[in-house]
Amino acid sequence: MSQDIEVEANYINKKQFSYTCPFCFCKYKMDGNPYKNAKNKDHYHGSGGELHNRTERRAPHCDNGKFPKQYSEFKIHITDRTVRN
Repeated sequence: MSQDIEVEANYINKKQFSYTCPFCFCKYKMDGNPYKNAKNKDHYHGSGGELHNRTERRAPHCDNGKFPKQYSEFKIHITDRTVRN
């Protein structure tokens, strides 16, 4: 049975929410490894127009197979710390 990667949403509005992906970076070297100072990318998914706290599951859309195969999806927690607009 595959496990989920748990992350906390950074931001949510009526259209989408975002979270920082622990596997994707903004810049990669020619060998496929991230640069030392590369920042992690944010991923965006639809929020369904809802702003309340909850947990969502989403399939990964990580760069070039960076999502580890032993996991099935992201479990994203929308909490009181999630910025709302």
